[in-house]
Amino acid sequence: MAQRRQPAEGVTNAKIEKIDGETYRLTIPSAALGDAGEFEVQASNAAGKATSSAHGEVDQVPKIVKGLVPGEVDEGDDHVFRVEVSAPVRDVKWYKNGAEISPGTHFTLKDVGPKEYELAIREAQLEDGANYKVVLANKGGSCDSSAQLTVTKPADLKLLKGLEDVEVDEGQPLELKCRIDGRPSSVKWYKNGKAVVDDKDARIQLRANPDSGDYSLYIPDARPDDAAAYKVVFTSKKGELQSAANARVKPKSKATPANFLTPLEDVTVQEGEIITLKCQVGGEPQPELKWYRNGVELKPDDRIAIRLALDGNATLRIRDSKKSDAGEFSVTAINEAGTAESKCQVKVLSADEMPCAPKFM
Repeated sequence: MAQRRQPAEGVTNAKIEKIDGETYRLTIPSAALGDAGEFEVQASNAAGKATSSAHGEVDQVPKIVKGLVPGEVDEGDDHVFRVEVSAPVRDVKWYKNGAEISPGTHFTLKDVGPKEYELAIREAQLEDGANYKVVLANKGGSCDSSAQLTVTKPADLKLLKGLEDVEVDEGQPLELKCRIDGRPSSVKWYKNGKAVVDDKDARIQLRANPDSGDYSLYIPDARPDDAAAYKVVFTSKKGELQSAANARVKPKSKATPANFLTPLEDVTVQEGEIITLKCQVGGEPQPELKWYRNGVELKPDDRIAIRLALDGNATLRIRDSKKSDAGEFSVTAINEAGTAESKCQVKVLSADEMPCAPKFM
C-alpha cells in the first residue's frame, strides 16, 4: 500500500497498479499543488514488513511578475537586470544576444529569493550593449523576459567660451560667464582659492543650464571685496576642465561739490574774430556744464563749439563774432554734491572802436 500521511485511496485521482509480481506503481494523472508531499509505500507478508518513502513535488507554471527593464549606462558604470516570477523555478538561464552567459567577475548571476533573480554587469563596456534575455523554468513550464542595454561612451568636456576678466563700478552687477560642451558630474566655483557656497541666501548666485552648457557666477551689486581671482572647475569621469578670470570692482569715490578752479574772464574782441572763453572746473564726479548768454542757454551749432576735457578745462568758442554776440556770459557747473557759477562780460567792437596802442607823433 502507498500512502502520503494518509491512505493513497484518499488522494484525488490516485491510481495504484500492480505491474508484475514485484513491482507496484502509484499514479496521480492530474496533479494539483495540494498533491505535493511525502509519499510512503509499505509492503508486508507473513515474514514481516518493509517501507520506502519519497518526496513528491508539483511545480506551478511560472509567469513574469516584473520583467527586465531596458537600461542605458555610461561606459565603466555597473548595471543590474532584475526579474520576478509568480512561482519558484528550478532553472534560470541568462542570454546576451542569444548566447548563454556564464558567471564570472564581469557577469554575476544571483538568486535574490525563490522568485527573484538578478544579472549584475560590472563596469560595463561598449561591447556589453546588447539584448539580454532570461529564461526561467520548472516542471510546470517556462517563461522569459528580455530588454536592451545601451552602453555609451562618456563625452569629454570641451570649453567653448572661457571666463573673461571684468571690471565694474561698485554697486553694479558683476557676472562671470562660460560655456562648455558636455555634461559635467559636478561644478565648483572658487574665489581666491576658496570654494564658493551655493546658497540661495548668499549674495553670490551660481547659475547653471546643463542643456545649453551655460554656467555663470552672478553678483547683483558688486562691492570692493568682490574683486578677486575666480575659477570654475567642471568634473567628469574623464577628468577636470577649468577656466579662470579676474574681477575688478572700482570703489565709489567721495563726491565733492562742483567748483571753479579758474573762473571766466572778461573778453573784448573785434567784430569777426573768434570769441574764446575758458575756465577750469573741479569736483567729483566731474561736473556737467551749461553755458548761457544773457540768461539764454547756448547749444553747439555751426558757429558755437563747446568742449570739456577730462582735466576739467572747458572752452566756449564763437566764430565770426557779431556785435549781437556781446553780453553777459555765464557757465554753471553741476554735480551730485553741488552747483557753482562763473560769469564774465564779452564786448564785440568794430574796427573803429577797437582801442589803439599809444604812439609818439
